[in-house]
Amino acid sequence: MRALQERRIRPVGDTADVEVDVRLVAATNKDLEAEMRAGRFREDLFYRLNVVQIRVPPLRERREDVLPLADHFLRRFAAEHGRPMPVLSAETRRRLDDYPFPGNVRELENLMERAVALSAGDEVTVDALPAALRMGAASISPDGPLPDAFSLESHLEAIERQLIDRALAETRGVKKDAAARLGLTFRQFRHRVKKLSGQPTDGDEDTDG
Repeated sequence: MRALQERRIRPVGDTADVEVDVRLVAATNKDLEAEMRAGRFREDLFYRLNVVQIRVPPLRERREDVLPLADHFLRRFAAEHGRPMPVLSAETRRRLDDYPFPGNVRELENLMERAVALSAGDEVTVDALPAALRMGAASISPDGPLPDAFSLESHLEAIERQLIDRALAETRGVKKDAAARLGLTFRQFRHRVKKLSGQPTDGDEDTDG
């Protein structure tokens, strides 16, 4: 706190302070004002950090960034693999543009790394995408015929992703409110989000309905 306020530090074992010229950048996905009011974040630290605040909306709220970011990640991973940058096919671009990305930019980054690894030619086709995007499962009409190689699991997963994403959007990212909107306990909601993002769930889903 003293270092932030006065921009002076005292090295271990020294007897005099040293002035430092630094710029501190802090990032979080929490609502720090709410955390502060709830007593989970120090008020004095909040006001020392909160000089210039920049809010970066989740990817689902800035759809225009999806394809430029996809191209950026393709270029980066292609360079890392020592190969020419592949291009996204028109259908692949459409699938990415329609996808809600509950895992945010990190999920898109992982998708493009996968695409570079799985694409042998100079074009990324839908075959290099995960099942939920590859089959367009969420757009299947319940009254229409099932497509070839239909996967019920992928279809349900895609629908679940969209509903969770919608609930988060309607509650401005407040997970407890999103859980209530979906009729889930917070632990059940957290379990489902972790499962969809590929994170270990540690058996954290309760069964209280």
